[in-house]
Amino acid sequence: MRCRYWCSCAVVLALAGCGGSSPYADPHGPLRFGDAVVGTSGGVRLHRIAFVGAAGSPVYGFLATPAHAGRYPAVLYLHGSGGTSHDFLEWAEDLARHGVVGMTIQQPSDALDFTPLVVNARRALDALDEQKAVDPSRLGVMGFSLGAQTAAILSGVDHRPKVFVLMSGRGVPEALRYVRRAHARFLVEAGRLDEVVPQDQLRALIRAVPEPKQVRWFVAPHTLTYDAIVGQTKWLESQLGAAR
Repeated sequence: MRCRYWCSCAVVLALAGCGGSSPYADPHGPLRFGDAVVGTSGGVRLHRIAFVGAAGSPVYGFLATPAHAGRYPAVLYLHGSGGTSHDFLEWAEDLARHGVVGMTIQQPSDALDFTPLVVNARRALDALDEQKAVDPSRLGVMGFSLGAQTAAILSGVDHRPKVFVLMSGRGVPEALRYVRRAHARFLVEAGRLDEVVPQDQLRALIRAVPEPKQVRWFVAPHTLTYDAIVGQTKWLESQLGAAR
């Protein structure tokens, strides 16, 4: 996965300052969802997707679905700073092989606050809601780094996802404020050797996450380890009722 560490002090301060009475409202306008199947392999059908996101801007990404018809749980992946919709595509495809729809989206790299990031994530959940292959009562979200902060805010404003994975997330004030309002189950993963997010910031986010939660520490850098990735994938599958 790529991470260009959009976590400089200046940017973090800008993100922490966003607020307002309802900055993350879902516009609920037409999604104009576009879907093109780009391949089927190993029991997984891969779709290139697009829909209307924050401020009417297009959001692009991928949808990995089990090749057989059915109603499946689904997980939305949110990449870190400077990342792309390809970063977690392999993970989404792995989920689809085990009966979970996976979606990745491309978030803007020039956002001045969290608003477009969170609104795009809410629109992605809208898109998942509309998929015939998705059971909307079994939604999850996984966020890495900046994506973890976005997911933390999302958990407090959108109660459709039942489970969240927060990986290497920074405890900025906006994330702390909203995650305390969540009504979901959490897995929080952090590295003791994180070279991007200070330990006190990792711990601040962990403390703010409400129960029920599991916390897993790794002797690892910001991107953690393969074991962390495998563990969170199995956790998502178990929490969402997927059959391996």
